[in-house]
Amino acid sequence: MRGQFFKIWDRVRSSFWFIPVVMASVAVALALVGVTVDVPVTQWLALNLGWTFTGGAEGASAVLGIVAGSMITIAGVVFSMTLVALSLTSSQLGPRLLRSFMRDSTTQVVLGTFIATFLYCLIVLRTIRRAEEVAFVPHLLVTLGVLLAVASVGVFIYFIHHVSVSIQANAIAARIGKELIEKIDSLFPERIGRETQRIPAEPPDARFL
Repeated sequence: MRGQFFKIWDRVRSSFWFIPVVMASVAVALALVGVTVDVPVTQWLALNLGWTFTGGAEGASAVLGIVAGSMITIAGVVFSMTLVALSLTSSQLGPRLLRSFMRDSTTQVVLGTFIATFLYCLIVLRTIRRAEEVAFVPHLLVTLGVLLAVASVGVFIYFIHHVSVSIQANAIAARIGKELIEKIDSLFPERIGRETQRIPAEPPDARFL
């Protein structure tokens, strides 16, 4: 039973969808909870810290729309770069190394960052109401969306560097060696011969010299 669980967990961990789905779920929950607390938090910041937010519904909608469109475009670019790296690895180093690239958590986190930012901006954009209705602009959530966009740009720059390094032969060999050591440690956790005291070897008999 335990071996079956670890087998399923290893299969889930090696997929591209697990970490992005988790990050997207967190972003959706953050947007839904943030809408309910945006007004009280904004009022508290204005009263205690003097931090006021400016901008109307049109500006907030434009900002979130631009961020959401940019994030889904960059996510497509990241996915294309990942497929190119997998194709190069499969053709030059063998298809058996594809699993090592699919287990790369950095690629999964990068994809999750862009998808999570896209869904966050999309949900917050839906809550904005114009002046002819009951006006509502979640200033704090819009600011958080802009910060997520800035962080996503940094993540994208790091991902370009990560891909260029990860397809090098020495990096691939080091990653395979690390995975091999981890598998050996998981299969044989006991260190044989570590606790036993070694008996010093006796000097050879002079008659055999």
